[in-house]
Amino acid sequence: MSSTANCIETENAVCEERTSEEEASDAQKPKKKTRRGRKNKNKLFSLEKLQQDAHESNVDCVIEAIRKVAVSGCEMLDVVLGTETNVALPNIEKEDPGAAGLEKYFAEEIEQIENQSKSGESPAKPKRRPKAKKSASGTIVEGSAIIEIQPAEEALEFEKQKKRKPRSRKKKEVIGTVEEKEQQEVNKKKKTAEGKENQLGESPSKSPRKGKGAKSRSPRKSSGMDNEKFPDYWQEEVVKSALKEGTLIKGTLRINKKNFKEGYIKNPEGGLDIFLDGVKARNRSLEGDEVAVKILPEENWKNLGERGVQKSGEVIFILLKMHHRKTVGCLKPLQHKNSPFALLVPRDYRMPRIRIPVSQCPPNFDKNPDMVYQAEISLWQNTTYAFGNLLKLIGMPGTIEVETQSILLDNGLDVTPYDPSFNQYFPSQPYKIPEEEFKYREDFRKQCIFTIDPATARDLDDAVSFRKLEGEEGFEIGVHISDVAHFLTENTPLDEEVGQRATTTYLVQSVFHMLPVELCRLCSLTPGEDKLAFSVLWKVKPDCSIGEPRFTRSVIHSCCQMSYEHAQAIIEAPDDKVWTEEEMPKVHPPHSVKDVVNVVKGLRPIALKLRAGRFENGALRIDQPKVSFRVDAETGLPSEFNIYQNMECHRLIEELMLLANMAVANHLFNHFPDIAMLRSHPPPHDKLMEELSNSLKPAGIDLDVSSSAAIHACLEKFLAQEDVETKAIGYGLSALLAKPMARAKYLCSQDTQAEDQWHYALSVPLYTHFTSPIRRYADVVVHRLLAASLQYTPHPGWDPDHVAQMASVCNGKKWSAKTAGEKSIELFLALYLGMHGAMVEEAVVLSVMDYSLDVLVLRTGSTHRVYTNKFDAKEAKIEHNVKERTVKINWLQPSQVVQTVKTFSVVRVELSKASDLKIVSKLASPVSADEQ
Repeated sequence: MSSTANCIETENAVCEERTSEEEASDAQKPKKKTRRGRKNKNKLFSLEKLQQDAHESNVDCVIEAIRKVAVSGCEMLDVVLGTETNVALPNIEKEDPGAAGLEKYFAEEIEQIENQSKSGESPAKPKRRPKAKKSASGTIVEGSAIIEIQPAEEALEFEKQKKRKPRSRKKKEVIGTVEEKEQQEVNKKKKTAEGKENQLGESPSKSPRKGKGAKSRSPRKSSGMDNEKFPDYWQEEVVKSALKEGTLIKGTLRINKKNFKEGYIKNPEGGLDIFLDGVKARNRSLEGDEVAVKILPEENWKNLGERGVQKSGEVIFILLKMHHRKTVGCLKPLQHKNSPFALLVPRDYRMPRIRIPVSQCPPNFDKNPDMVYQAEISLWQNTTYAFGNLLKLIGMPGTIEVETQSILLDNGLDVTPYDPSFNQYFPSQPYKIPEEEFKYREDFRKQCIFTIDPATARDLDDAVSFRKLEGEEGFEIGVHISDVAHFLTENTPLDEEVGQRATTTYLVQSVFHMLPVELCRLCSLTPGEDKLAFSVLWKVKPDCSIGEPRFTRSVIHSCCQMSYEHAQAIIEAPDDKVWTEEEMPKVHPPHSVKDVVNVVKGLRPIALKLRAGRFENGALRIDQPKVSFRVDAETGLPSEFNIYQNMECHRLIEELMLLANMAVANHLFNHFPDIAMLRSHPPPHDKLMEELSNSLKPAGIDLDVSSSAAIHACLEKFLAQEDVETKAIGYGLSALLAKPMARAKYLCSQDTQAEDQWHYALSVPLYTHFTSPIRRYADVVVHRLLAASLQYTPHPGWDPDHVAQMASVCNGKKWSAKTAGEKSIELFLALYLGMHGAMVEEAVVLSVMDYSLDVLVLRTGSTHRVYTNKFDAKEAKIEHNVKERTVKINWLQPSQVVQTVKTFSVVRVELSKASDLKIVSKLASPVSADEQ
């Protein structure tokens, strides 16, 4: 359920944008007839012959190594020559060692030709290899690779077209004067001379072209993105030794979403993050990867003025590849018409552009440049592009289905329905609890236990109870969690698949379950049915002080599926109100409506005391507006939206779930100090917090960032107010505070210090996730450890590395699912605007820049960048005060109004949908036409 702690999981965002980039054009190379001729299309050549012919044909260094091309079987195209000769390899079985060794077989020759091509030297005569043997089919067999080289039909046709081009261009040329004719001859001679100098050297197209009408270089080229090879990784043993010695730094890579050249890892010494400048410094690592970084000499560090000096580093090894190496984007043909590759341009700018073999692309793919595909990186050797394979054609953008699928695939989320064969690993329904389960489980079926969830919830994994103790003062409260680990047997194929998915993904219009749907139904605490559970119980004194927890496996019988709305109605109603059956959801006998009402009333004061105690102890909660949509059942389109309201009933359930999670965390750490799965929340970035505090002083905000308690106290001063402007400042502060906050994460308890295990937002030393095993695999791991600690099951036999690996997968998938959910909300907001037209909403200004504002729209909870330098002169006149960070706007339409905008100003913003399902924001006049 959605009632667990709202932990802060954000990353730093940087404002600089990255423009989309096109591939630099390859120069058309002059071809001259070689001594090979074209009489025999099936003529066979040795590698030495190819090398010599490539030199004689003045090839412009178009030799690339591709080691993986999956086309029907496992057809490999590892070496591509950009000449009229096509290199074709027969099908090779997937497990054939020759396929994997083909790149190694050619590596020496490829590198030699490339090096000679760059230096302009003539290639040395290759060493003579043993004479190749011909097979019965006439192919040449060398080692374990079978190589058949034959001219391509397309290459022959292209050669004919090129031969006709000079004649066609000559007809179009018009020489007007003698001076122009002489200048043309000079240019022609100069071009010929440059062509000779570039033989087996730098392609002429690599040089910037000059002159009137010349096309600009690729944005990536012009921005300093040279086509450089990545350095080799260090040996793993050396890396591990250096990490222990402290000469290398381990961290999780973050890449600026708007500037792909900026990467960061957290500085373990505090202060500014370690900066990774450029793609080469990242060395093939991607967002979320765990990397080993070497700090560069001081002359490479960045001087950030008042902020200080920022250390720079470079990745020398990828310790754990958390990124899936897949991406979504559009295919574009390379400008060199004879190229055997197309270019996939990712939607995610942090991913490299990928060269895809044309043989994998659909026919006439260039006729549909907006078509969306999924691709996977197979080889990444230089900073400009990677090589890869086309995995899937997703479809034309603009529809909910295509955009949703793109969101899921781009975040590496596998939502493929489970194959029915997985059903063999858990009992079928209807399921009757075996008698042996009652021999060791406590039977709570007669107690008044029920769930409190959103009205539309289907996965009911937690229930609560409250009862007066007989024969003694006080009460007993209980949290009862579905016993998923009982049904999900460890080390089965199903368990491995669930462990890889790791989380349920919630999008606006659909839910993609972590477990098979049948297993969800089996585990869900459906009312009126006997269910297996894991229970945590506490004795509570009349003053609401809570005793030590008790853990047990149990059998429960939920009597009611209560919604949050029903629970809130009970909380707000007078104590003497008599509730009828019509006012409540169905309550199964032997319990009554009065029983469930008494449970809610009994739990309320306990939850209030728990919450007050947490914040007294330094807990911090950052609430940000979150939008929810009502989706039309027939069309699937959004019909309305509203902001999610955090009511007291939500907080009641949240406090009980937090109490259970903390109790289990302490219990597991005491029993398994080396393999406990914990949930930590590191403290925020101290340097960024200090800078944020200083930046708010001109706005009259004194933000104390010395502790989580101090931050919470500052937020409450604004959020507790009722007037819009004061509350807007509170929402603005929440949004700004989210940026320097670290992500909460799962970790293994071994080799971690107390400060690493601390949960900053909750202000507790130990915390874990126990209460949602239907939707989180980390909770399943915790259940298994808890069962072992109570001797229900044997010791799991895990080593710390195994637990750390499971924690890393859960971290990555949880963040991916969160990102996908946010993207889904953005998509449906754009669809809503497209259906209902532009809307003008109130927003709070988060920051004022030279020519733009960052704003938080209060009714949608979304942040947008509004540009102040794009107003029509008839609409408004703008005056920027860079020093004071203010903008003075002299509105001319619809009426003359002067508006001064600064941080935390409440402004009006017009939101509309662009053609590509993006949201466009524009500053609107403080006075509407209707108000005149």
